[in-house]
Amino acid sequence: MAQVKKEDVRNAILEATLSLVREHGYINTTMVQIARRAGISNANIYIYFSSKLEVFFSVYEMWLQDQVAQLEVRVKAAEAPRDQLHILLEGLLRELPAADNGFSNNLIQAISTAGSGEHDSRLVIWLRQRIELLIKSAMPHMRADAARRKRFVQFLVMTFDGCAVNHHFGSELRIDKKTIADLVEIFDKS
Repeated sequence: MAQVKKEDVRNAILEATLSLVREHGYINTTMVQIARRAGISNANIYIYFSSKLEVFFSVYEMWLQDQVAQLEVRVKAAEAPRDQLHILLEGLLRELPAADNGFSNNLIQAISTAGSGEHDSRLVIWLRQRIELLIKSAMPHMRADAARRKRFVQFLVMTFDGCAVNHHFGSELRIDKKTIADLVEIFDKS
């Protein structure tokens, strides 16, 4: 008889993963710990997810989508493109890497421990698309130049990744408010 997937069990796995990764980080969280916290057997996780990486990607996707949605609201609330750019850069390069005690660094840990072919590029594609929409608003001079805009978005995503890693090294490696102001000065053409 085929195993029936239950939404409450899947949610318990996701909640357990989120809390354990927040507490211990991706690398120090095990499937056994996730199962125990979710109140299920370790084997039961594999009915819902094929690997620890897949469980984490599901958790991280929800977390990141929520963070980006909050950032989008703030960016769109600013009237001037320069202010939108400032809020976007501040959010992507300072706030998001620091959110939930540097939760985004767990994605870097997860990807760095994954085997080839285990990566799911769906989320990074989604993030690039969301950032590109905000760039169109915050940098009107880039609206008509899709190729240039895509390169800039790639630069921002890669910089975000670096900021997520550097968050754990302490304040001397983090981007400060003055750097954000300097970046706005460099990139703003409005």
